Formats: sequence, structure tokens, C-alpha cells
Amino acid sequence: MKIHLLTFILLLLFVSSCQKNDDLLIGVRSVSFQAASTENEYFTPLPVSAADSITTDHFVLQVNWDIERLNDAGYDPVETTVINTNPVDSIKIWSDQTVAGRSPGSSLNTLFEQYYSSYVAAKPLKEDGGLIYFSAHDTFDEPLRKISFLNPNTWIAPGTYNFHFRCVFRNGGVQENTIPHVVLK
Repeated sequence: MKIHLLTFILLLLFVSSCQKNDDLLIGVRSVSFQAASTENEYFTPLPVSAADSITTDHFVLQVNWDIERLNDAGYDPVETTVINTNPVDSIKIWSDQTVAGRSPGSSLNTLFEQYYSSYVAAKPLKEDGGLIYFSAHDTFDEPLRKISFLNPNTWIAPGTYNFHFRCVFRNGGVQENTIPHVVLK
């Protein structure tokens, strides 16, 4: 009986240690933002240039994730656990203009919801700004650039806006980004 129990325990330890080796470890290198519009045939967010204007009902912010593999684990969408070792711990979105009644410089986080697909419910941003990585393109093949979106959950008046972002990563790194002259009509 003791031999069977010991064999079972050793087998269990072996199986659990093998699973950890199958985990795909990733880390976020950088995050950048750009204005996008869903004003197209498929309502798919497409980036716009600074010269383009966006109808307020079709305005979204595209979040571009640059991610690196930290180990050589293969990726199987059913079997592999993906562990992000350097997520964005906090984010702040603000503008130097008044946006939806918020004064210049104040946080706009709660005005946005994060989503990556029309089939998955949006996740509202919190005032503390936790930003979750997820993407509609989870292939984890090189290069590991992923995309998600921030959709306004309130109407933003027509005008020209400068949006600013500050991301703080788990490893303590800070990255700032500005999208100047976003013209909403």
C-alpha cells in the first residue's frame, strides 16, 4: 500500500512539474495608443492619421501591445497557460482640454471600457487604471504585437483633443504616450 501511495505521489509531482514547463511566459515591453475609427463597412476599429477626423459615435482608442516571449514553451491555445510576468499595473488617461465635463488634466479612465471583440463583454476601466492585456489575435507567434481597444462609454463632444497616457508596469517601468490633435466631429 505504501509503495502504491508513494508511486502515486511521485507521478502527481511529475505531472504537475511538467505542466509548469508548458506555461508560456510573456512580458509586456511597451504599450502605445492611437486614435481609431469604427466608421467602415464592418465597424472594425481602424487607425486614423492626425489629419483625419472621426465621427464622435465611431471614436475608439487602439491599444498596441509589444510583447516578448520569455521562454521557449510551445503555444497550444487549448493546453498552454500564458502567464504575463510584466502587466500594466496602472494607467491614467487625461486630456489638456475639457472632455465630457472633466476638467483638463483630470483622469478620463472611467469614460472608457476595454474590449477586444464584439463577442466579449467590455471591461470598464477603473479609476486606479488597471489595464488588462487581451487581444483578438492570441497566436503568440513572432512578432508578438497584440491589439485591444478602449471604447468611450459616454458621448464626447466634437472638438480637437490631445489625449495623454501614463502606464506603470509591474516591473516599475513607466511609459507615457500622447495622441495629439484628435479631431472629433
